[in-house]
Amino acid sequence: MSLPPQSIASRTAALEPVYNFTRSQIPDLAAPLSADTLSDPTLLAALLRTLRLLVGCPGLSAPDLIAASDELSFASLRKREPQLRSLLVACAAYYLYPDGTDAWATVVKAVNAWLPPKLWSPQRPPPVRPGPPSGTPIKNNSHRHTFESTTRAVLDPLLRAELSGHLWTTVGDIFFDRFFPSTRAISPATHVPLFPRLPSESNVLQWLQACSDLYRSVCTERSDWIWRSACGQLLTHVDGQTERQPDVFLYPRSRYDGHDNNITAPADDAEWGYAALVAELKQRKGNTESQAQYILQLASFAKEVFATQPGRGFVHSFIIVNTTMRCWIWTRSGGIASRRIRLDKTDDLRLFWRIFCSYLQMTPQQLGYIGEPSSSQTVGKQNFDVDWDDLIDRDRAIVSRGTTVWGVRTPEGEAMPLVLKESWRYAERRHEGDLLELARQHNVQGIARHVAHDDGHQPTVHELLGNALVDAATPLDRKGAATENPPASKKRRASDFQLRTQSIKRSRGSPATASNETPAVGALDLDETEEYVAFPDRDRRIPNRIATRVVLERGIPITRWLTSGPSSHLSLLRSLRDAIRGHYSLLTAARILHRDISKNNIMMADPLHPRPDGYTGFLIDLDLALPLPDDDGAVAACGAPERTGTFEFLSVEALEWDPSKKNSDFLHCYYDDLQSFFWVFLYLCTENPETNEVIGDWRTSRRIAAQNKRLLLNDAEVFRDFLDGLLPVCRSRGWRDLLWRLREILFPGQRLARTEVQQLATLERLYTDIGAAFGKAIAELEKESA
Repeated sequence: MSLPPQSIASRTAALEPVYNFTRSQIPDLAAPLSADTLSDPTLLAALLRTLRLLVGCPGLSAPDLIAASDELSFASLRKREPQLRSLLVACAAYYLYPDGTDAWATVVKAVNAWLPPKLWSPQRPPPVRPGPPSGTPIKNNSHRHTFESTTRAVLDPLLRAELSGHLWTTVGDIFFDRFFPSTRAISPATHVPLFPRLPSESNVLQWLQACSDLYRSVCTERSDWIWRSACGQLLTHVDGQTERQPDVFLYPRSRYDGHDNNITAPADDAEWGYAALVAELKQRKGNTESQAQYILQLASFAKEVFATQPGRGFVHSFIIVNTTMRCWIWTRSGGIASRRIRLDKTDDLRLFWRIFCSYLQMTPQQLGYIGEPSSSQTVGKQNFDVDWDDLIDRDRAIVSRGTTVWGVRTPEGEAMPLVLKESWRYAERRHEGDLLELARQHNVQGIARHVAHDDGHQPTVHELLGNALVDAATPLDRKGAATENPPASKKRRASDFQLRTQSIKRSRGSPATASNETPAVGALDLDETEEYVAFPDRDRRIPNRIATRVVLERGIPITRWLTSGPSSHLSLLRSLRDAIRGHYSLLTAARILHRDISKNNIMMADPLHPRPDGYTGFLIDLDLALPLPDDDGAVAACGAPERTGTFEFLSVEALEWDPSKKNSDFLHCYYDDLQSFFWVFLYLCTENPETNEVIGDWRTSRRIAAQNKRLLLNDAEVFRDFLDGLLPVCRSRGWRDLLWRLREILFPGQRLARTEVQQLATLERLYTDIGAAFGKAIAELEKESA
């Protein structure tokens, strides 16, 4: 059942869309909202979702909320800006402090004041219609979501969450000794230019230019790299331009035809795909290079480098804020920072000169490029001709496996089209190639066919960083964070970047208190003041990842089913049916549980190259798969720090599981994967899933995704309304009957208990019933198409 509208959890869920927008996009609620904010489609979407989620909450008229959502427009936002601002303040205050005195009454008052007067009519009865719902730790990241976006409003919150628990720092000079050995350009006679007293961006650029000129005069060896600055221009991106532009970056000399001694030369020809190092320059009174907003910005630059240069093992970067500097290394395990450098101190200025010269003298391998980009690649004991122009897929996140998939030119005598998959797996996980080979030995069907994989030594994150640095790294967390993984509270906890209590109180009109409290302005962007500090007492070692390569069968992504031909609807059903059969074969024959069913991990077989087993669909990506340790169908954690998961397709139980709670006995089993197949099917059948409100809720947060899915499963009317938004080709009686039948099989009237799920009889019944349901629907559609 959905949460009752009187509950705190339901109300905070309703206010979450508006709160998230306010937190990330409005730095000061004391000032009028800007024209850009009032014309932001994200604000309109957040308000629309909150209005609909508020239906049924006490004190609010459902008809007026529905009518207001129908009439919502940018014009209405501009016309009632003061009331809207009061509404945003009240919503944020309740979201963070729902137990406050008259907190909900303040929200009701603000909503009623914001609604157009003609709509407010508390005597009107509410309509009889349902509204939307207000193992190993699973983390979302800035890649594993279904909607493509390059806007900072969407990606920055994901990047914050991705980096949580994945930042470290070092003390002393161990970082510099590892990456910046002494160079011939450093001598006692070298007079390093003094850092400017007024460290504006232009002055610091001129200082860097002077350092570059000095390097050219004292070093006889010509560097393969040159320093450049963006000068307000956006670097060209493989997917088009983005909002991000580093102030300074290191660039290959061979890719630049201009004057290499002019850092400020226009960078309109620069591409993210060739940036070897990225840096940021800031001048802001009272700020340091440890500010969260600057770390996030630097991380976003590293993310662009990883996204456009799939062969990178790590990325160098640095940031200068006022007179302080810090160097960073970004790997697939997270970010590692040096100690603070004071550029206005003589000793640290000499250290900067050593760093500056080292960057220019680094080889591509020292800058993070792994391997040789030749077309002939040896994987295992076989040679393959890789088509580097055929980039099939890539992971754009930093803290991730960094999966990149390339096309392979079909070898002579090989009829099956192939791909080369490169990734960085946790050292605790088994090689995907080993699991695919194990599946082959057990004659598993419906799984990508394995050709070869690296079985020798491969680079690791710990090797790239050096064991001394790994051992000395200290966790870097937000200042004031009491515990690394605080237990869940019965009360609503503020988010990682929460509002300050005093700002909320003052924005609601409360008088100021002590002068040493946080200044009042209703500031919601805590990036302005939040700082990261070291926590030496926390035991959080940098996780190790291993470079992994495997060559396997190439398929057609199931997301392209609409373009698969005149019988595309049949292709989708057959492919899903066979992928589920493959899942059963993998589970029962090789006793391997997949654990990562998503729209990206189901392939349609190439009709020009039929599979020997006759399957029209098959599963890929066994990176997260695990062999079952016993006979109960569940699987224990492998010891890896965490695993990423796509919230849209996770089972309800996986979303509801809170690993911070004691006595949590959830273990991922085959039933969770079967649920994921169901959510993937609904996604693929939906018209415009990127704009579908229900599916949009699936990626908002674990809690909202779970509530939304529970409502679809528990309320037949809500599920029927959802089916009205299917693609036209999926609205036939047989198609809808299949979806209803799958819902009935997986989610009967009474929830399946885990003890029942883990019985062999239940396992066989579920797979048999699902197969029969698909078979019946396919037969009916084939009859209609005949």
